[in-house]
This record gives sequence, structure tokens and C-alpha cells, in this order.
Amino acid sequence: MALVGIVPMAFGAVLNIWTDLIFKRAGTTVKPGENPSRLITWGPFRISRHPMYLGMAAILFGEAILLGSAFTLLAPSVFIAIMELRFIPLEEGNLEKAFRSSYGAYRTRVRRWL
Repeated sequence: MALVGIVPMAFGAVLNIWTDLIFKRAGTTVKPGENPSRLITWGPFRISRHPMYLGMAAILFGEAILLGSAFTLLAPSVFIAIMELRFIPLEEGNLEKAFRSSYGAYRTRVRRWL
């Protein structure tokens, strides 16, 4: 049963690699504190404004399943809370400054996580 955790881990890994490749091809930063040079709205960004964080959360959730302890579910929960409170506001503020109305329109049609 615990091997079911491999599914979200694999999903998260593929999602993170795919997203990283898109950032590189677009020539913009993947680092949360840096100013983006391009607004990416294709690939996994069509369904999530933060697919890398989604992928990381999926990996942590899969690990929690593999370990088989309710306590290990704390890791993905803490990760999501930190992203929501610290990193996502920073990134979304930078995107708003850089791309104004085009980011606003994107934000209106695409959810933060899923």
C-alpha cells in the first residue's frame, strides 16, 4: 500500500523537471526573489500558477505515504504554508510589477495550485 506514494512522487518529479525546462527555454529566472523577464502561461502554467511548488508538495506527500505515518503528513502541510506565506506573495508581487494587466488576467483565469 505504501508504494502508492511513488505515484505522487513521480508526478512531482516530472512536473518539476518540465517546469524547469520551460523556465530555461523562456530565458527567465526560476528563483523566487529575482525579477522575471517573461510571463510563462503555457505548459503546466495553464493549470497552476506555481507548478514547481505543486510538484514539490506532491513529492513530499508521496514520501509521507511511503513512510506510512500520519506525522509525516506534517512536512507537505508545512511546506505549503511556507510557500503561501513567504514565497508566493513575493513571486506574485514581482510578476504583478513586471507584467501588470497581463499577469492580472492570467491570475484571474489560472488557480494558484490546482
